[in-house]
Amino acid sequence: MSVTCVTFEGGEMEDLVREVVGKAEADFVEVRWEEVFRSRVVFQRDQLMALEATEERGGIVRALVDGAWGIAIFTDLEDLPKKIAEATHLAKKAAPHVRDKVYLAETEPVVDRF
Repeated sequence: MSVTCVTFEGGEMEDLVREVVGKAEADFVEVRWEEVFRSRVVFQRDQLMALEATEERGGIVRALVDGAWGIAIFTDLEDLPKKIAEATHLAKKAAPHVRDKVYLAETEPVVDRF
């Protein structure tokens, strides 16, 4: 089992991801999560025309089983265990039908924080 976890920075979130991914019945599981916060202020001369703030959150799980990928997307981190199971299930269902199996090269993991 290989765990790819780049964007979770320690603490409870990283522990949750490692625990849930470690239980997955897949050859490889990757979890990506992104949060984007935007602010926009528009003035026309001295008049405020627009003021808005938005935030977007979302993630994707990819699971590899017997050379086939399964993918699930999510917008709530509480759904992560369910989405890992969903991606794994889809990969298992696809595996018997895949002619060109995917094989990942063995590499040393790269650990990074930002």
